[in-house]
Amino acid sequence: MGNYCVIFFLHSGFGHPRAGCIAGVCRILQQVLPFMLLLGFSSLVCASILGLRRDFHIHRGESPYVSLPLTCIGATMLWTGWFGFNGGSALQAGTGAVCAVINLQVAAAVCSCCFLFSHMLPTIKKASLIAMINRAIAGLAGITPTSGYMTVHGAIVCAIFIAICANLSVYLIKHKLWIDDAVDVSSINGAPGLVGAIFIGLAGSSEFNGADGLVYGGGVKLFGLQCLGNIVAAAMGGCLGPFYFTHHWPLLPIASIRRRGTRRARSRTTKRGCMVVTSLISWEKHIADTPPRTC
Repeated sequence: MGNYCVIFFLHSGFGHPRAGCIAGVCRILQQVLPFMLLLGFSSLVCASILGLRRDFHIHRGESPYVSLPLTCIGATMLWTGWFGFNGGSALQAGTGAVCAVINLQVAAAVCSCCFLFSHMLPTIKKASLIAMINRAIAGLAGITPTSGYMTVHGAIVCAIFIAICANLSVYLIKHKLWIDDAVDVSSINGAPGLVGAIFIGLAGSSEFNGADGLVYGGGVKLFGLQCLGNIVAAAMGGCLGPFYFTHHWPLLPIASIRRRGTRRARSRTTKRGCMVVTSLISWEKHIADTPPRTC
């Protein structure tokens, strides 16, 4: 509880005000900075600092699921809610909102199908539904920066590259580098966000919003700005985490927790489940504090 209070205080007191300060000073970074890539690199660095879980070597970070129906329900709610903030970002019921919603749906479906075929054709096995859900979320996250700025054909091509990069990222981070990113934020948000941001400079179309990319003869200016935004986001997420952070834990309290030796729950707690242990502790405390009833 003490560690959480420290993180909450530093995050609310220094993270958000500094983020607003940087965005206010440099307007161009506010327009081209890919938020998903920032989250992905921040998660990657935090996972590297925290280290491996107790059973990482058994499942290579891909622990068995607990409830497949609840996972599907949660993914459906997330997928549906994504239409709201992606289409609603246009702040009007016009071409931009329609383009964003259509590209969002197409990219998520294409990413999921790409993983399905790439997994079933070589192995002739049943595809993992959990992995298909993750790839659909990767499509949602990757197409978010560019959903209102390209055609449906461009969204399909972008989704194919998003699926490839997400698969390669999961394999590289967990099976080669042995970095325990428990919920794959770096692979499901970071790598797709990188692809989506670059595709704005490649296949962006002024027919809907913004400027033309390289494919439509727009020159290298937009592509260069997107590459600059990716570099700055990677630097902020990976190197400047203690100073600039949005919607994630700052690296400064993470490092302090590690020095104190309390960054991980006890082995017995993780084996039983953190939610179960904390619920039992709260219930036992409630029983102890409640006076007995008298008839």
